[in-house]
Amino acid sequence: MDVRRLGIIPCTKEKIWDLQPDAGPVEAHRAYRGFLFHLTRSYSESFLDDWVVFSALHGFLKPNETIPEAYDITFNRPEDPVILVPELRAQVQAKGLDTYDTAVILCPEAYASRVESAYEGSTTELHTPFRGRGGIVGVRSWLKDCIQNGRSDLQP
Repeated sequence: MDVRRLGIIPCTKEKIWDLQPDAGPVEAHRAYRGFLFHLTRSYSESFLDDWVVFSALHGFLKPNETIPEAYDITFNRPEDPVILVPELRAQVQAKGLDTYDTAVILCPEAYASRVESAYEGSTTELHTPFRGRGGIVGVRSWLKDCIQNGRSDLQP
C-alpha cells in the first residue's frame, strides 16, 4: 500500500488583497502571495500527495476553500484572535487530514507547534523538516535545493 503524504504550508502576510483590494472572496490557492507560500506549495506539489494551507485565523484550508476577505492575523502576536487548538483538532478530523500516513509541516515554529497539537492523538506521522535549518534563510535554501534537485529530502 502506498504511503499518503500531506503537506501543511503556511499562510503569509502578503495576500491578493494587497495587490487587488477589490478581489472579494478568493480560493486559498490564489489568496497567498508570499515567497515562502510559493516555495512550500511548489515543494508539496512536487513531492507530496496533497497540501493544505495553515492559517492563524481559518486553520486548515484546502486549496479550493474560499477565504471571504483580507485579514492580518498571526500566531506571532499574542493579542490576535487566532483559531484555538480544539477547533484545529476538529478540523483535522472533519477534513480527513488524519487519514494521511504522514503530514509534512512546512511552517515556521509558531505554526508548527500548533499543528502538532492539532494532531495530538492521531496516528498520522508528523515531519517537521524546517527544524534545525537555521531560520528562514536556511529554510529557503533547503526548499530551493530540494525542488531544483528533484528530491524531497525526507526519510521514507
